[in-house]
Amino acid sequence: MCFYRDASGMLLRKVLFALGVNPPDFVYITNVVKCNPPGNRLRGVPEGALEFLAEELEILRPKALFAVGRTAERALGELGFDAVYIRHPAWYVRRGALGNQTRKSSRNTA
Repeated sequence: MCFYRDASGMLLRKVLFALGVNPPDFVYITNVVKCNPPGNRLRGVPEGALEFLAEELEILRPKALFAVGRTAERALGELGFDAVYIRHPAWYVRRGALGNQTRKSSRNTA
């Protein structure tokens, strides 16, 4: 599972559990880009990244797709998939959605 231990992943898990969804049982989460870019700031999708994502989705054949963030939305669109756009959890984290205590604890576990 991607971004599982950082503040964004903590928020995503919290929301899924609040909705009654246990991520390992019902949700498959993956990244468009399979490695962190320098400074964890993505400037476009690297060449070849979409090929891996296309193969992954072809194998899984998901019933529903949610694009978590604009990068995912653009990538899925380029591949011809329809997806529901959801803001990336980092957007909420940067605006204090988890509060200071959770952000501090996420730094300690990384």
